[in-house]
Amino acid sequence: MKKISSNKKGAMTIFLAIILSALILIECTFVMFIWDLDYRMAFNSALRAEVETILAEYDRQLFDTNGIYAVTLTEVDDEVFKKAISTHGYTGDSDIEVYGVKTLSMEDLRMAITVYYSNRAGAIWFEKAFVQLQGVIDYTGIGDILEILQEFTSSEAAGYLEDLLTGASSIAEWFVDASEIDEDIASEDYRQEILDFAKFKKTVDKADNDLEDLDIGIDLTDMSSLLEGADKLIDVQYGLTDAVMNVTFHSACAYYAANNFDCVLSNDNDCSINGTKFSDIHEGNMLDAEYIMCGMDGRAGVVEVSALIFAVLLAVRAAENFADPELQATLTGISATISAVVLVISEGIVYIDPEILTTVMILIKSAAESVSALMDVLKGETFPLIQMDGMELVYVGYRDFLFLLMCLTLDDGMLKRMIEVLQRDFGELYTGVGAAGVYRGQEYSQEKIYLMYE
Repeated sequence: MKKISSNKKGAMTIFLAIILSALILIECTFVMFIWDLDYRMAFNSALRAEVETILAEYDRQLFDTNGIYAVTLTEVDDEVFKKAISTHGYTGDSDIEVYGVKTLSMEDLRMAITVYYSNRAGAIWFEKAFVQLQGVIDYTGIGDILEILQEFTSSEAAGYLEDLLTGASSIAEWFVDASEIDEDIASEDYRQEILDFAKFKKTVDKADNDLEDLDIGIDLTDMSSLLEGADKLIDVQYGLTDAVMNVTFHSACAYYAANNFDCVLSNDNDCSINGTKFSDIHEGNMLDAEYIMCGMDGRAGVVEVSALIFAVLLAVRAAENFADPELQATLTGISATISAVVLVISEGIVYIDPEILTTVMILIKSAAESVSALMDVLKGETFPLIQMDGMELVYVGYRDFLFLLMCLTLDDGMLKRMIEVLQRDFGELYTGVGAAGVYRGQEYSQEKIYLMYE
């Protein structure tokens, strides 16, 4: 057997070493490529995990109270990203940026409301509110009463009654002057009616003072105020009639706005639809719902809602008083006396029809009685909208009337102002977030939006 020389052995060894070195280099390069590719995938996966974790940590109170999926980015860290990337053996520093992709928009809120409160339910409430209001107007016959009040207001007789109610003139003084002219006026029958009128005036004065405390611009001694109140009731009815075809989303939005935000009612006995106390969301008693409705200082909205409540209370109370024979008899006597006294002191120029005056005085008394009920409603109580045969039907409260007026407010305006209030209470709200980072000069990012808003 031939022996291979040592020179040939050395050459072969070197050749094999070169070959193996090349193979090892190629293998290592391939391994490094696979490792790098794996890390890049892990980097991207870690970014996705970070984004999904942030979205999963949506504001629970905002969702429970308002049905909105959204997050704030004030206290976000990259802990999830670091843990996810470390499982792949990477321990180096790799800073990432978390950012908002999409802020809560009007369309997002529209979708949240649609999901939170079904359209069908909103339409039912819209129909219920419309039917109730129509029932009040039919029940009270307010249209006929308005004609009488308008006729009286435009006559000279209105000035005499306003003078008596405001205290500019005294019925007792008029009585003395009239007695000197006509001896029949001096009878005891008339004197008793004067005492009854004094009690009537005291009731009106107290109610007027209460209205001033509420900062509501209604003057019971001014006949035009009663006309404006009744007109408001009719205007709302016609407004609802015009909007009745737009019930698909509008009614749900109105109900949501009227019942899910803080209003003039005390936080001690008021909360959102799901029972969340507004004091748990913010400090103090805000007029958010009223602001959402009118777009001005919430106090203006309170006055608007109160005026509607007052108009309904006036209509309901008037219907009850017109059906009270004892009250009718008392006020008829007062009316006859005032009519006779005014006829004498005006030297036969001004004649006040006692029947018309009785109607007007019943309205004024009804308005005065409605004030105390209005104050109760503003404290969170409810009242029966209709009473029939001794039964109280359909109880309503402040937020029910707020809902009626919301039905006359444009959706875009309500949605815009709701977002303002939500961002004040919860901060900048995002319905989509993203995370981005750089690995070996290449930027990677992941962005996601809640499925409900896509």
